[in-house]
Amino acid sequence: MSTFEDINTRIRGFWTEQNRRAEQRLRNELLVANGLQVVAGELQRGTPVGCRTDLHAALGDADEFRGEVLRQQASSGGRARKPDALQELIIGIVRRYPSIKRDELLERLRSHAPGPVIVEIADEEIAFQGAAGASKSASLKGLKDRLTRARKALNSR
Repeated sequence: MSTFEDINTRIRGFWTEQNRRAEQRLRNELLVANGLQVVAGELQRGTPVGCRTDLHAALGDADEFRGEVLRQQASSGGRARKPDALQELIIGIVRRYPSIKRDELLERLRSHAPGPVIVEIADEEIAFQGAAGASKSASLKGLKDRLTRARKALNSR
């Protein structure tokens, strides 16, 4: 007698969980639309009744597929870019002088050249050492944008 009670208890637990999941899935309009599309497609193709996917299974399949899509998007999303050496230097200057203007920033950068970061400041660009000692350059026209990004970075912390 206890074996049947055991089996019945397990079956009741299984269906309680299935019904809970189905209720959650029915609240998601996208899953419902996908599940109904699968069921309607089988009906339209003339799939025999015994071989058709029921709505609960179609919702479950749609939910699993949604999870796979979200995992794929998360893995291909990339990482946030880190500031280069010049931007780090600018952030340090802005930290000390929060209301600094572009021309004042340029003068402060000139006082750092030549140094460990800035190699040279020419008429149109700043040559600096990037990651792993790679030579990089940045336009002086973009200095105002770098200053704005530095302020945003400091304000967000």
